[in-house]
Amino acid sequence: MGLPQESLLISNGTLDGPVIRVEQIPGKKGAFLKHVEYEVISQKAQSSRRYNDFVVLHDALLQIFPTRLIPRLPPKKAMGVDEEFLGKRQKALERYMTILGRHPVIGRSGLFQHFLTHSGKDLQTSTKEKFKVEEFFSVNSPEYEHVRPGDWTSHLNEVKDRMINAEMSLQKIREIFEAIYLCSRDQVKNYMALNAELSNLCTTTTSPFVEIVNGIAVARQPYTGILGDVASEIASVTKQWLELANTEDEMFADYLLMMKDLMKGWKDFFARQSKYAADEQRVLEKALNAKKKDGADDIAKTTANAENRIKFSLLCLQQELSFIEGLLGPLVARFLQTLAGNEKRHFGKISNAWQDVEDVSSLLSMSNAMGGVAGLRSEPTAPASPREPHTPLQSPGINGKNPFLEN
Repeated sequence: MGLPQESLLISNGTLDGPVIRVEQIPGKKGAFLKHVEYEVISQKAQSSRRYNDFVVLHDALLQIFPTRLIPRLPPKKAMGVDEEFLGKRQKALERYMTILGRHPVIGRSGLFQHFLTHSGKDLQTSTKEKFKVEEFFSVNSPEYEHVRPGDWTSHLNEVKDRMINAEMSLQKIREIFEAIYLCSRDQVKNYMALNAELSNLCTTTTSPFVEIVNGIAVARQPYTGILGDVASEIASVTKQWLELANTEDEMFADYLLMMKDLMKGWKDFFARQSKYAADEQRVLEKALNAKKKDGADDIAKTTANAENRIKFSLLCLQQELSFIEGLLGPLVARFLQTLAGNEKRHFGKISNAWQDVEDVSSLLSMSNAMGGVAGLRSEPTAPASPREPHTPLQSPGINGKNPFLEN
């Protein structure tokens, strides 16, 4: 099995920042079962990783960065793993690493760099042993002391409503584009059918446009010949629609799946963020009530810590909003630019193909199906050489699975 093609998001430079590619290494066999390895290629290193290495990285990220946006790790499939599943997971892992690598905090963190560059066989053990401290404890208070929590619940709810609206719009865009993709596939099927029927009308054995010469039925020329040429031009139209459908499949699925990954990551982040802030708010309220009741000095430290953690979480919320805007904004812009350019280019080719159909079809009006040219019948002297039957189009290589239905 060859290495899969890298994501078009990366090869086209859609997302600014360091390039991180994930390529699937041809299958290796362990002591009992065949396992899959991935080559993680960054500007600093090229390392071989197993899926479980990604799992350990993900768990460590959630432990150290509970108030940061972390994309969902592609799932592990215990049974029924096939090449299609592995191909989708490879691309999903590349999107996962792309998002992490462009995060201004996580991408520069010791944990992430350790995953990229560590060359020993103890990656999982060393990751668990070296990286345990939550980000909050390594950040100086001046970075977040300016944050004023205020009514933090209202602030969180406002952000939540905005992101839910964005998620719904992106989902609708995905559904619309799915319909566009299916329409292109249907057009390929329609023009294949038209080509087949025109081919049937101009073949020697089935054409109704015949004349009897010396007791032999002969397909009438030049009418059937021109009709065969029209069928050939329809085949060119079909080819252009096929190219359009496959381009929509291969190119735009990457964009839409990256947007989907970002929104899933945001939903998970927001759920963690809300729980984090709510937990610290309960600690703060409990400490304040105890202080009012008992006047204990040691409670002041707990109160200050809870306040600082709430401030830090809200600072992270502001930073993550900027991060997702910095990724999502250019992604949507490039998606629309690519969509416009792709449709314009392919519909230009389709228009040219239809022009050829029109030009050839105009010759039919100069040929009389029941006689010679311009309605004048010439006396046949000998049977015309039979025209080679026009071969209808075979089923073309339309990508069979709908890429937009991927979970």
